[in-house]
Amino acid sequence: MADKINETDIVTHIGDPSMGQTLEELMAGLFNVERSRITDSFAMKDTATWDSLKHMELVFSLEQTFGVDLTFEDIVAMKTVNDIRRILREKGVNGEYGSGG
Repeated sequence: MADKINETDIVTHIGDPSMGQTLEELMAGLFNVERSRITDSFAMKDTATWDSLKHMELVFSLEQTFGVDLTFEDIVAMKTVNDIRRILREKGVNGEYGSGG
């Protein structure tokens, strides 16, 4: 079962050098998958729970958690974890970006 997180856990990681951990925890909780599955190559096609509705929940969570505004182009480009990390970096989010893969 995936590690569950709550809003307090997410806020605790903001400004922490392990922001990749925050992203991994956020996605694992949202998609109900093991955190170890959240690697750079993890994509929409890898889990049935990453549908269009969950994608919009992900967008909202990313904007709230990392304090960014995502454009339509950003939203449609987010097909893998690597895409999301790249977009967050472009928005000025810094930190260690997790497990790779």
